[in-house]
Amino acid sequence: MKFTKGPWEVHYCGTLEIHPAGDEHGTRIIAEIPNDSKHGAGMDSANALLIASAPDLLETLTRIVALVEQEDAHLANFGEFEFAREIIRKAKEGDR
Repeated sequence: MKFTKGPWEVHYCGTLEIHPAGDEHGTRIIAEIPNDSKHGAGMDSANALLIASAPDLLETLTRIVALVEQEDAHLANFGEFEFAREIIRKAKEGDR
């Protein structure tokens, strides 16, 4: 599974749109979040910012797991790292 390479950013266009960074004309929409007040002030913006940070979060998690696997095999077997590897796999391959 391939996804749009980051970084991503939020554009405010009536709705909250997540675009690849540098897409000033909004030609490539990754996600769109209705900007309504049903969820409380700021929740829609917070959700958009979280989605936009996904590529950076995935890259960081991938690097941390690789570093721990290289430096401390015992620590790499802790449940948290198993969970992290599963999250990375889901992000790259989808649910099985």
